[in-house]
Amino acid sequence: MTIRALLALLDSELPHVVRPAAPWIPHTAHKRTDPPTVTIDPGPTAPASPPVGPPSTETLLTWAARHVDPKLQRLGAETRTALDTLRTRHAADAELSAIAKEKEQLEARLTQLRAREGELTPRPTSRSKTRDHDPRVVRAWARAAGHTVPDLGRVPKAIVDAWREAGEPR
Repeated sequence: MTIRALLALLDSELPHVVRPAAPWIPHTAHKRTDPPTVTIDPGPTAPASPPVGPPSTETLLTWAARHVDPKLQRLGAETRTALDTLRTRHAADAELSAIAKEKEQLEARLTQLRAREGELTPRPTSRSKTRDHDPRVVRAWARAAGHTVPDLGRVPKAIVDAWREAGEPR
């Protein structure tokens, strides 16, 4: 029997089966630019069965809640409670993580702003420290104690130290 006769027989016996075109052979690539698209019509078949695999969590929990065995109902309820608790905690942890990340970003930005503020703030021109005493009070005490002090300018450190040792009010 020839191939042509066999194909004719198949066409008469199984007319609903779509047969692919001739196979794509690489040495004939100059004749054809792309491999043919193969579609096979399965014809009338039985309805597709549902995919086989583990049921979803919700399916199992619903099954347990409707089951006649009270132990399974209790396990289902406990599992649902545990899952709800886990979901709530997971959401809280995710939010805390986002807050921590945002906090780090804000602190980094605040550090940049403070550094820039420090660059722009004018520096004081005088290097003098703020005095912890009133020069007029120290001069008056020094004169009353018999020390010689100038009327203007800085009060000598030795006079200020003597004033402090004497326990005079500041």
